[in-house]
Amino acid sequence: MVHSLDVSALRCPMTWVRTKLALERLEPGQTLEVRVPAGEALENVPRSAREAGHTVAVDGDLVRIVRA
Repeated sequence: MVHSLDVSALRCPMTWVRTKLALERLEPGQTLEVRVPAGEALENVPRSAREAGHTVAVDGDLVRIVRA
C-alpha cells in the first residue's frame, strides 16, 4: 500500500516535519509519496529522509520514501 502526503503548500522546515510525522505512522517497508514544492523543500525532504535511513526516489515534485 502506498500512502500519500501533499505538503506543496508548506514551507521548510514544516515540509520535513509533516513528512517525518507521516513516516512514523508507517510500518517498515511501506511507501510514502510526498508532493513537495520546488526549491528548498525538494532538496531538503529527500536529503533528510536519506539521512534518517529511508530509501528515497525523486520524480519531479514527487518524493517516494520507503520507510526503513
